[in-house]
Amino acid sequence: LYRSRNEISRSKTMERSLSQTQALIDQFREQQTKTLDKMDLVFSTFYPMSWGVKQELAENYQKIGIFMSAYELLKSIGVFDQAVKCLFMAGRQQQAVEMAEDLMKSEFKFKKYDLMCLMGEMKRDHTWFERAWEESNHRCSKAMRSLGQYYFYEQKFDKSVECFQKQLALNKLFPESWFTMGCAYMRMEDTKNAIFAFGKVVSIDDRKVEAWANMGNCYIANKKYFEAVTCCEQALKVNRKSWKIWNNYILFSIETYQFYKAIQGVRELLRYDQLSDINPTLILRISDCFIKKFVNNTVHADDPNRMDHKK
Repeated sequence: LYRSRNEISRSKTMERSLSQTQALIDQFREQQTKTLDKMDLVFSTFYPMSWGVKQELAENYQKIGIFMSAYELLKSIGVFDQAVKCLFMAGRQQQAVEMAEDLMKSEFKFKKYDLMCLMGEMKRDHTWFERAWEESNHRCSKAMRSLGQYYFYEQKFDKSVECFQKQLALNKLFPESWFTMGCAYMRMEDTKNAIFAFGKVVSIDDRKVEAWANMGNCYIANKKYFEAVTCCEQALKVNRKSWKIWNNYILFSIETYQFYKAIQGVRELLRYDQLSDINPTLILRISDCFIKKFVNNTVHADDPNRMDHKK
């Protein structure tokens, strides 16, 4: 089981991993060993139940696009909401909608408002999200998350923010929701709240490059160049091959008269063959930064852009 989990991430061993997991599922049906003999060892082994292995195999099938096989497995263990989603992703939209409608009419004891959210996604009808929110007694965070995304793509950013605030009040550990809400704040030109939202993203996962980059742009809008440089540095720790971030890093370093950092950025652009960004205007700005700081020494102590001002 552990070997199959390790091999699923590599394309060369992915097929073998799926075959190994299927073989483990087949072993549950073998009756060579008596049940009482198995129960003697049940507390000495950390082994999942048969339905857990089937669900894990179904998730792996979904990752590589084998949706019908995942659908059959999920349906067999009673994970109906995910089974409907697999059916929809397999291109059988009408069958998926009919299955979801039948499940909502049935007497199965599961959270039917999760199916309502799926119905909203399949029919592209946001009223299903509102219905799920009301029927869950304002406890279904997925409904508000889906509704917030819908309003964001409809460019109704104020409503999008309102939905994400309701969702995050229930569960704050959703970096994607914080990020989308931060983008909505940026579209509304509310950079203060955007910085707060992106800060929540990187506090949950500091490897979110887009959040660091957007936070830097928000700081630039507020003329806080030192904070913008710091955000670029954090983003570059994760992705050093992004020429866009290096370009911003150079410009922000020039604004703060950090000549050496600007030169470092130019060197990295040359390394990745981004010659079009190294134009005469940029070279002149870097030269002007060097002259003002080291030759004429015209960066005064009261200048907010002075490099050692915050030391």
